Amino acid sequence: MSGTGAAPLPQGVSMPVSQKVFAFASMCVGMFIALIDIQIVSASLRDIGGGLSAGDDETVWVQTSYLIAEIIIIPLSGLLARVMSTRWLFAASAAGFTVMSLLCGWAWNIQSMTAFRALQGLAGGSMIPLVFTTAFAFFQGKQRVIAAATIGGLASLAPTLGPTVGGWITENFNWHWLFFINILPGIYITIAVPRLVKIDTPDPSLLRGADYQSVLLLAVSLGCLEYTLIALRGTVINDRTNFHYSRLADHLSYASLPVTDFIQKSTNQLMSQGVSPEIANSAALKNLSALALREARTQAFSDAFWFIMLGFLIAALLVPFMKKPQIP
Repeated sequence: MSGTGAAPLPQGVSMPVSQKVFAFASMCVGMFIALIDIQIVSASLRDIGGGLSAGDDETVWVQTSYLIAEIIIIPLSGLLARVMSTRWLFAASAAGFTVMSLLCGWAWNIQSMTAFRALQGLAGGSMIPLVFTTAFAFFQGKQRVIAAATIGGLASLAPTLGPTVGGWITENFNWHWLFFINILPGIYITIAVPRLVKIDTPDPSLLRGADYQSVLLLAVSLGCLEYTLIALRGTVINDRTNFHYSRLADHLSYASLPVTDFIQKSTNQLMSQGVSPEIANSAALKNLSALALREARTQAFSDAFWFIMLGFLIAALLVPFMKKPQIP
């Protein structure tokens, strides 16, 4: 991937601060919708699967395909930005993300949804790293620190708000609007960014010297790595859930006073609604089983976070042993 980088334009430095802030804010909107879309859809996967008559094992690919495509395109954004320029790559990314959002809302089965989600992640993934590029091109000194903190705050806010926003949209409208809400901001970003962001120029000549074999191998390896991590996460969560559920089930017997009290209260409540004693007792046992399963899943995720913390701790301990890069 050899070649000279795109030469910076003077407009990117001489622009008024207010114009820089407005342009940067517009790009942050694109990054935010690309990030929050992950959690919005994740919170409503069952509704999407139900609407498309798909099982859980098929519906999970709606999320997996998006993540795999996104992780592939993010490292390639540097080369693409030098070829197309930052503003045009960002505009193309926003346009593709918007079109794919519309097609996701129009999906007619789980296969079309999975394909459109993969293309949505592939199109929208470039918006995330390009915001950092623009922030460092626009701002200097303390302003650069504030810009980086803003990006970090938005990146943390998106997964926090995502499940709540996704649940509210699904409850008050339907799952189609999980994707249709991206259309208006996507159109705005597609039009605004090319007019506001001018920090470099395209250099298509870089395509002649690109190492396409390495690009292909990078894409395949990242896709396989992402799939492996997702599958490993699912395996660990399922195994730990089964472990905790079995452990909790050993304590759920009629010899336990709290268990007996819970079943009796649930049965009486259902019987007061006109349910027969046999059906009421069976429903109470199912409620108890569902409660135990929910607690087991909570403990399984807690275990997963402990494993993640252990990984970060090991990585932090290895930092002092890393060699410092030699500055030529």
